Amino acid sequence: MKYLVAIFCLILLVKADQDSLFFSPQPEDVTAMEGFPAELKCGASEKENVTIYWTLDGQRVENDTRRYMGGSNLLISRVSLLYDIGEFKCVATNVTSGRSIVSRGAQINILCE
Repeated sequence: MKYLVAIFCLILLVKADQDSLFFSPQPEDVTAMEGFPAELKCGASEKENVTIYWTLDGQRVENDTRRYMGGSNLLISRVSLLYDIGEFKCVATNVTSGRSIVSRGAQINILCE
């Protein structure tokens, strides 16, 4: 019986750890004029030992002079129809446990002048 109680407690601890990392806020679609700035927001419930990066259509978005991270948000200084069409997702990883979660997708609705 002791072993069953210990296993049950371990399951509860693992379940609690899994539920502790979530997105707040989740990314949402934004609308921006081509050539103007845009910001996709994302945050994780935990700040310590968590790294965040963004993907576009499954490919990691690397920081450059046009697209870069501002905290956990993705800032785009000049939105481009050529480079910014697709599904952006935020990926948060707890570096201690190695557990990662992926946000829902968001897109930039780009308006032309």
